[in-house]
Formats: sequence, C-alpha cells, structure tokens
Amino acid sequence: MTSTMLEAFFHGYTQRATEDVLTVVAVKSVLDDMIADIETWIHETERNALTTELEKANAALAQYAIAERIHWDEKQNVLQTVHLLQLQGRTLVRKLKTEAELVAQDVLNKARLEKELAESKEKIASYATLSRELSRSQREVRELHRRLGIQNVLNPSAIQEKAGPPPNHDPTSTPTGLASLSDATLLNIFSNVDAMDVLAMSLTSKAWKSRIHVMFGLKKEKLQRRTALPPTIPKPLNVKPSLRPVPALDKSQLARADDMIKSFNAKEMKFFHDLMIRMKTLEKHLTALQAEKEDLAARLQGAENVRDFLMEKLTDVEDALALAIEDKVPQPVFRRTGRPDLACVPRRWRTRNPTWIAKSWLTSMPSRKTPTKFFSST
Repeated sequence: MTSTMLEAFFHGYTQRATEDVLTVVAVKSVLDDMIADIETWIHETERNALTTELEKANAALAQYAIAERIHWDEKQNVLQTVHLLQLQGRTLVRKLKTEAELVAQDVLNKARLEKELAESKEKIASYATLSRELSRSQREVRELHRRLGIQNVLNPSAIQEKAGPPPNHDPTSTPTGLASLSDATLLNIFSNVDAMDVLAMSLTSKAWKSRIHVMFGLKKEKLQRRTALPPTIPKPLNVKPSLRPVPALDKSQLARADDMIKSFNAKEMKFFHDLMIRMKTLEKHLTALQAEKEDLAARLQGAENVRDFLMEKLTDVEDALALAIEDKVPQPVFRRTGRPDLACVPRRWRTRNPTWIAKSWLTSMPSRKTPTKFFSST
C-alpha cells in the first residue's frame, strides 16, 4: 500500500510537473511571439520614419540641385562679365599707352619748337641792333639828302664851286652793290620786302630814286620838271638860319650809311624776311600745340579716371568670384539629437556627395538593444 501510494504520489507529482513545464513552454512561446511582433513593429516604424526622412532628403536635394544650377548660371555670367571687363581694360590700357605716346611725341615736338623759337628770338635779338642801326642810318641819309636838296635850291652856284668833281659826276650813280643788278633781279628782291622798305631804299640816293621810279611806272618827265623848277624860283626871303652847309661829320655819316646799305645783298634781305615769316609761323604752331596739349591732357585724365574705376570694379568682381568658387570639404555638424545638421553643409558639396549624407545620418543613429537579447539575458 505504501508503494502504491508512493507511485500515485509520484505519478501525480509528475503530471503536475509536466503540466507546469507545458505551461512554461506555452508562456515562453507566447512571449516569443509577442517579442517578435514587437520587434517587427519597431523595425517597421523605424523603416517608415527613415523612408519619410529619405523622401524629405531627396526633395531637399532636388531643391538644392535647382539652386546649384541657378548659382552655376550666375557664376558663368559673372565669369563672362569678368572676361569682358578684362578685354575692355586691356583695350583701355592700349588706348592709354597710345595716347601717352602721342602726348610724349607732342611734348617732344613742343620742346623742339620752343627751342627753335628761342634760337629764332636770339637771332632776331642779335639782328635787332643791326636793324636799328640801319634805320638810323636811313633816317640820317634822308635828312642829309633833304638838307643837300635845300642847299642846292638856295645856293646852287656856291655848292658847284666847292664841289671838287664835275657836276655831272655822282658817286652814288656808279653801279655798285645792288645797283649793278638787273631790273628782273631787283623786282624779285623787292617782292620779298615791304613797300616802306622799298621807299626807304629809294631815298638813299638819286640813282636809286630814279631807277625805282622808272621800274614801278612813274613818269620821268615829271621828275625832271620837278628837279628843273627849283633853280628858276627866286631866293626866298624867310630862310631859316638852321639851314647851313652840310658839315664834314654829316658827310662821313652819309658815306657810312651808304657803305652799310651797299654791304647788304639780296640774300641777307631775303633772310630777314624769311626769318620773320618763320617766327610768325612758329608762334602760330606753338599756340596750336599748346591748345592740343591741354586737350590731350584732359582726355588723358578722363581715361585714367575710367581706368581706375574699371580696376576697382574688376577687383570687386575677382574677390566675389574667389569667395564663390572657394571649395572646402566641410565637417559634419551634429545637433543635440546626435544627427548631422545639413544646413551647415554647403549646398554645392551636398549635391555632389549624397552618399556621405546618408552614411553620416545612419552611423549617427544610437544603437538599440532588442528585447530578445534582454529576455535572453534574464
């Protein structure tokens, strides 16, 4: 009976143990199913969240690509503008060099003309004394001839007695110097001088006076009548005491003046005339060059101002371009949540490296322990 009771006890205990084990196995299988369902739900939730974030990232990438294309077009426009500005700057530099060369040439020409003008003025100043002496001599000759004419009218017999040579002998009538030239040559010489100079030359001697009057169409008969009338006129009563015979000093001055006038030839007279014409031409040319120099200086100043303005604009554009094309590899900036901040990454770099963004996003996610490992560890 005791063994029967023991067997019944062991049999009941075994049945209860088996039921307990089956209960534990059933509970474990139910828990495993629940854990699997929970893991599946977590994975689906994470997958849906990642899919949503990926769609947002793709949309942002598309927008960034459009913005990058716009930026690229703007960059190309800026490069074309810079190229055009460089071409314009080179053209302006060439124009400035050409104008500077022209101004330098004009300055050299002006310096040369000023030097020639100074030399001409020096020559004119050196000939001024001679011209004044010649004018003074001509005036003295005219005064002496006037006095001799008056004395011939007042007392022709006394003059003839005092005169050594015969009355028909005139020392100035001998062909010497310019008087020995032909009429055509004298007319060519007179074409280069003024009328007052020709008149002054005609007053130097009777021979010149009669010859110039004949050359220029004056009637000789009237001159002979005028010279023949004075002896028939009676002696005037109101003779001034100042009209005395010509002293020896006046005769020496007359001879000196005649020698000086005879010493000048046609080349010297033409040289004086050409020198005056050249001086006037040089003065006109110098005035025109000064006006042109002022105009060129104003144009050069304006061109330099334009060049400075273009160089400033070119420098600004180059600085902007250098900042625009600066390409540096960015470092990912993480938020407090542990994920990278895409706003701190340059747009151009994000469009070129989309895999880096996804990788940094996935690697930055924190690791989660699954409930299976948790239950297995327990």
